[in-house]
Amino acid sequence: MYTANLGAVINALKTYKSVVPSKFKDSSRRTIQLAEARRNMAAIFGQKFADEDVQMVVGLIGGEGYGAFTEDGKILLSDLASAGTEYHEAFHNVWRMYTPVDKQKELIAEFETRADKEQVLASIRAAGYTGSREYLIEEALAEEFKLYSDKYKYKDGKLVPKNAIERWFDRLIRFLKALFVLPF
Repeated sequence: MYTANLGAVINALKTYKSVVPSKFKDSSRRTIQLAEARRNMAAIFGQKFADEDVQMVVGLIGGEGYGAFTEDGKILLSDLASAGTEYHEAFHNVWRMYTPVDKQKELIAEFETRADKEQVLASIRAAGYTGSREYLIEEALAEEFKLYSDKYKYKDGKLVPKNAIERWFDRLIRFLKALFVLPF
């Protein structure tokens, strides 16, 4: 369902203590479709979450965001957002609601060992994000999770859809891991 009244959405967002807006837009990609976003989120969080907590907003969220994750766990997606934005917001959901602080610190420390960390953070700032270094790293990881997502891969500097064979290989690997009860 599309949320047609942007003013009502903005007022609702003001009631949340923490809204994480996604400002990334890849103009080379098609725009997001609610049914597809819900299918993708159902695969991660289950159908109930996808049906109740993934919502489409007409226009930019708060006048600037293509997606947003709210404190109560809702994922808001602009109808202008690129396909895959739901994965960026899903990362925020898991990071903020389910990842213990000690694990967050561990992953931030791992990010800090990367040779490209300053370039990555510069691209996050260039997209309009401000805030603590930890917050910028969270945004970088959310964007990288989007790139890692089930349907897309990073190739020649661009995000492109995986072909059917690559998706099948992904499913095969998940099946084998589940068969042998290996951690993902």
